[in-house]
Amino acid sequence: MKIKSLFSFLLLYQFLIFGFPASLKAVNDEVYFYCVQSSKEMLEVTNLNGLQLELEPLINWDEIVSYNSLNYHIKIKKSATKRILASEGKTFVVIVNGERIYSGKIWSAMSSIYLLCPNILIQDVLKGDEFLIRYGYPKQLSLGDSGKDVRNRPELLNCLRRGDKLKSKK
Repeated sequence: MKIKSLFSFLLLYQFLIFGFPASLKAVNDEVYFYCVQSSKEMLEVTNLNGLQLELEPLINWDEIVSYNSLNYHIKIKKSATKRILASEGKTFVVIVNGERIYSGKIWSAMSSIYLLCPNILIQDVLKGDEFLIRYGYPKQLSLGDSGKDVRNRPELLNCLRRGDKLKSKK
């Protein structure tokens, strides 16, 4: 009995100290965006599974209205907009069905630092509930059909399609 109590205590302690694993929250055809704890200085992420995520999602499944795979525009509910605006400089991770798919940055057009990764510009979010998930900053990079553009990973698009959230119009 003592071992069971000790195990339960250690498990609870882990969740309180290190956060609830995001992979347990996203199940069965759901997409989430999470911020990484203490990520303001991180510009390049090589190990997504090693990142400690915040407890609450930046954008949850119910807040994603649509995603356009041709122009990379995502439309969200206003409830997520406030969280994005409060997360400038942070790294985010996109999770599909519990799997960490890709990371990016929440950035400002006022920054002089170049990015070579997916990013959400605060100034785009301020314009409304539909904005571009860019690749590169200050210049939008064109990756064409190189297979390097993680914003349209098949598992992401399939999940959004099944949830009737995928749009493909210019």
